[in-house]
Parts: sequence; structure tokens; C-alpha cells
Amino acid sequence: MLGCRPASTPMDPNLKLSVESRELLSNPSMYQRLVGHLIYLTNTRPDLTFAISVVSQFMHAPRTSHLDAVHHILRYVKTSPGLGLFYSAGHQSGLSCFTDANYVGSQTDRCSTIGLSTFYGNHLIS
Repeated sequence: MLGCRPASTPMDPNLKLSVESRELLSNPSMYQRLVGHLIYLTNTRPDLTFAISVVSQFMHAPRTSHLDAVHHILRYVKTSPGLGLFYSAGHQSGLSCFTDANYVGSQTDRCSTIGLSTFYGNHLIS
């Protein structure tokens, strides 16, 4: 990923992933490990939550198109190292909640995907 081309968004807005697109990965544990690391990264990078929730739907039988989507997320992360949350000591109050949804975004099972971020002051709590 050292010489990869940059990505300006975490996920291509026109991308439609399905359980039957392209061939199965020969080593699904690599895909599962990458997605697991990305899930952990959402603690400080909530901008990745929606894209990672989409690719995590294919953990049981990942395909090459799903791995391509993960690589796109990684290219975005590489090009935006300064983005993220910095947790500092201090007292801020106030509860804020933000949501994002994709209504019937899955072409396979017609399920919707939702993302939710809850902040206490400047700190992400869920």
C-alpha cells in the first residue's frame, strides 16, 4: 500500500456489493483480520463507520470485490492521517447524536444499513 493511489472518500458512492460478486477469496482470514482492524479504528475515526459496516456484512464468505472495497478504505485512511478524534482531559458537557442511513442499499437481501455516533461534549461514546 506504499505506492497506492489516494482515495478521497471511504467508499465509492456507486459501489454495490453483493454476496455473489466475483470469486471467493482463497484466504478469508486475511479479509476478516483487515476488517477487524478497521472496526477498531472507528473508535477514533467515526467517518469510516458506514463503509466498514458495509464490508463487515461479508465476513462469512468474502469475495475479491469485497477485498477491493477494503483496500479502498485503506487508501482513504492513508491519505487522511490527520483526521480523527483526539481525546483530551477536560470537562465538556452536552450530549449530541448523529445518524446516517442507506435505505435498502443491499441489492442481495434489500436490507438497510445505519450508522450512529453519540458524543458527550467532544468525546465519542458510541
